[in-house]
Amino acid sequence: MKKGIAVLLTLVCLVTILLSSCEKRRKPTDTLWIVTNVGFPDEEFGGEDDLRHIIEYLGGLPSGIDIELEVLPLEGAELHTRLTSLRTELLSGGGPDVFLMYAPPLPDRELLFQIPEIAMDKYFMPLDELKDNAKFMDWDAMNDKILAAGHSDKGQMLLPMFYGYNVAGTDEPVDNIPGSWDEALEISDKAAREGYGAAIQRGRFRDVALTEVADYENESMAITEEELNRRIKEALSFTYDEENTRAWAMTELAGEEESTELGIHGEAETIIPLYNTEGGLTAKINSYIAVNQNTTHKEDALTLVDMMMNRDFLTLEGFWSERRTMDKSAMFLFNNLRAWNGGNPIYDDFFDDGRSIMYAFTLSEERRALQKELAEKISFVYIPTVIDQELIKLFKECMTAGSDEEIDKLVSKCYTTMNMMLAES
Repeated sequence: MKKGIAVLLTLVCLVTILLSSCEKRRKPTDTLWIVTNVGFPDEEFGGEDDLRHIIEYLGGLPSGIDIELEVLPLEGAELHTRLTSLRTELLSGGGPDVFLMYAPPLPDRELLFQIPEIAMDKYFMPLDELKDNAKFMDWDAMNDKILAAGHSDKGQMLLPMFYGYNVAGTDEPVDNIPGSWDEALEISDKAAREGYGAAIQRGRFRDVALTEVADYENESMAITEEELNRRIKEALSFTYDEENTRAWAMTELAGEEESTELGIHGEAETIIPLYNTEGGLTAKINSYIAVNQNTTHKEDALTLVDMMMNRDFLTLEGFWSERRTMDKSAMFLFNNLRAWNGGNPIYDDFFDDGRSIMYAFTLSEERRALQKELAEKISFVYIPTVIDQELIKLFKECMTAGSDEEIDKLVSKCYTTMNMMLAES
């Protein structure tokens, strides 16, 4: 009996210590802490001072609190160590006030939130009150399909900022644009096939050949190993001649020139939407903003979200700095919000009033109409996870495989790895 009481008292003490620790972490600090993987820790532009400029430009935070912007290490052991520490703080009831995240198109870049769909309900605060109380953003003008990617049963848990979909450009007319992945497999038009091939070889196999791949709620794969194997082999059938290409890959239309490994292509004569297996476009969230449910600066955090979701901020222009506007150099804020491959702002009417992104990218009236048409064709939206990173790695490995048997082994190994990741999530 005494032993049982002693154990009980020990447990009570441990819980008390833990709660005390959590309470200490929840105490208000004298700064609003924002953590981001957008940009580089040592870059001159796009950092803490720039963020202060935009906050000042828009009238300041309600309490007048200062900010602390932490830009995460780029990669490797330093990044892993810092992410491990942040995850520990989050689990103990602390952590940053605001998360400004983008999903790098690199399979080996570790993510703070390895599966954002799980993190939403675990760590984030619902943002729904901004829908009616926002001063800077225009919630009703956001693309509903893109917005839904950050929604759960608890509400709007994160706000997507930029997203990309896959299209190809070609200098040639295309008589028959395929309306789905299956049609693309059968089509003989060389430019259309090269459009798919260009996107796939630039790491977008997952975007064009698959839709739902994992059931994060039930921690299981949503596709079978056999289906994954088949899609991999189908994707490999799209050859791409880099030296004699007639098409190039794009993730948005906000540019009269599109950069590829081969150089700069002029404005495309034909845009080829790269439709997925459902016959629609897959949209990938490039960046999003969220608030920690444990923040002690709720009003300030929500105001910052409001500011960073407004159209002026999403131009990524240095409108708060005359010098940068005059120099026309390094004049954009957090340009990696669009990710390395570009992206569309969440507002479908973003370009209607003559707005541009980073000054260099504009849309003609014809392109604006096409952008809205393509936005309506989005049938699937996802936020990249560790599972998607595994798929990128898998396809790269399969591209150099010497036989179908080797591909079979690679797919089987990857499928097992993804199942293990889901079980551990």
